Amino acid sequence: MGEVPIETLRVAIRSLHGVEATWLESVPVHETFQSETVWQGEVQVFELHKHPSARLCFAWSHEVAGSDGRRFVAVLAQGPIDSPEAAVRAAILQEARERGGLTCPVCGYPKLREPPYTAESGGSFEICPSCGIQFGYMDARDDLREEVYRRWREAWEAGERKPLGMEEAKRVMRIVVTSQGPPDSN
Repeated sequence: MGEVPIETLRVAIRSLHGVEATWLESVPVHETFQSETVWQGEVQVFELHKHPSARLCFAWSHEVAGSDGRRFVAVLAQGPIDSPEAAVRAAILQEARERGGLTCPVCGYPKLREPPYTAESGGSFEICPSCGIQFGYMDARDDLREEVYRRWREAWEAGERKPLGMEEAKRVMRIVVTSQGPPDSN
């Protein structure tokens, strides 16, 4: 993976965000998921000039698989994106969404075999190997799906990102159903 000159990234930042930038430092990032490398490279940190909401930008580029092109990434330091590592994670999730949504909506695991849920076929019944949610079972009710995902994510993160066991899964589901009331009897 060949690196591009800093000036090329400055031009990309200007093009993507409409402001000038000054290079500050280069930070090596090695992002893994379940002991597997998903991204490794150098992230360039830039100070932004006169941006309305961000002071820093994290930028890099990478080759596009199957072509001679490069993708330029310039992530603003805003909200939870406060480091080069967080910027890489956000970019990985965004790229996975662009490839067809095969990421877990709970934990962001990027390699599900099927979409978790489609309007045509419902849930995939796949179990996420990272957080343990089973699509089509635990998230079967349309009216509770987002709440299930939110609560499952909270329980998963509180458990230090280990897959939830069946007892923890039942507890999360009881909380969601109880907080939303009984299902319609129609």
